[in-house]
Amino acid sequence: CMMACSVDNLSQALTYAGQALEALPEDDLGYRPSIYGALGDTHRKSGDWQAARECYLKVLDFSQSPRVRIQAVHAYGALADLALLQGRLREADDYWRKALVIIRDQASWGNFQLPAIGWVYTRMGELFYERNELTQAREYLTRGLEYAQMGGDVRALIASYLDACQLKLAEGDLPAAGANLEQARPMVEQAPFPEWTSRFEHVQLELWLAQNELRAVVQWAETLEQNQNLVVELESATIRLALGRALIEIGAPHALGRAKKILESLSESAQKEGRMGVVIEALALLALLEWKGGARPAALTDLEQALRLAQPEGYVRLFVDLGLPMGRLLQEAHSRQVMPETITNLLSAFHVEPSIREESLLPEPLTNRELEILERIAAGLTNQEIAEELVISSETVKKHAGNIYSKLGVNSRTQAVAKAKALNWIL
Repeated sequence: CMMACSVDNLSQALTYAGQALEALPEDDLGYRPSIYGALGDTHRKSGDWQAARECYLKVLDFSQSPRVRIQAVHAYGALADLALLQGRLREADDYWRKALVIIRDQASWGNFQLPAIGWVYTRMGELFYERNELTQAREYLTRGLEYAQMGGDVRALIASYLDACQLKLAEGDLPAAGANLEQARPMVEQAPFPEWTSRFEHVQLELWLAQNELRAVVQWAETLEQNQNLVVELESATIRLALGRALIEIGAPHALGRAKKILESLSESAQKEGRMGVVIEALALLALLEWKGGARPAALTDLEQALRLAQPEGYVRLFVDLGLPMGRLLQEAHSRQVMPETITNLLSAFHVEPSIREESLLPEPLTNRELEILERIAAGLTNQEIAEELVISSETVKKHAGNIYSKLGVNSRTQAVAKAKALNWIL
């Protein structure tokens, strides 16, 4: 059964499993847990998450035995991963904590390899990070990296360095973020882990955006879409989300149209598969896309849908890591009384981030009239020309311009236009 599982031959594995379980004693602790664990992994690879979950839970029926502790930790980790695929952060947190209890139990000391211990700490750190509990995230991710380095496991090292990069980005330490990413790069290039290649590309994109390296973003997106050898990568939800975000940042009409197709298709397929974490991120990106394209009612509708799915599970960084454009959209939604308590909590995460300097904090929203005037200021029109186009007096234009400067915290037309573009308020 386990040999059939190793080559993903599920039907043969199930046949052998039935024969083996029938012949084994009911109290067998040597093979029964291993068979259920192997079947769980094979069901998970085939996409049958419910069958996988049932197998892992059967492993835990034996977890009180010291001989099954290693399989129990694996089962808890696998159940946590299944929960994350479905966007259930709280359930995943519960499973990883149970795995950590076993590892910390003195009776377990010496039974686990260092990378396995590091893996549990790393995954716990990722959950703290998503909830924006950065102090705890730093503690767990640091310990996870230490164990990964001592154990030398490539997969654990890749995960630890990429997580460290994201944490440093959140803290505003771009040089340290870049250094961690470069630590992961040769491992990703040499290791046969395509899922980690996708994750690396996603984190690389976030670093480029933080560095304002738009040219690198454009080149990456063009290469990904034009190179036929990368078609397989485009099947990854992680890569498709990253590509969607890159196209939104590029902002050209054709790029926004392409991003819309990618994200709508991904949201639909993820919804059918029950991958709610992907659905939430796709909806958040669609909201940004629609806001940037001027479809504000649609943007607020998609944002509200994403927030309603995210709020029960405690998602924070998924929104915050989309930067000030998302912060601006959240502020607009708050002004319209869309889930005000949830949005207030999210906006507080923007304000406390060290990476956002005082002059970059989210300004007070502009009115529709002020946005109309700001767009014409950006086009180079004089106050009199704006007044004639909008059929108002030049004094009214001057008053609105003063309000715009005050809200943006600037003193001139040039500064107002530059800051509004940085916030993606105008194109």
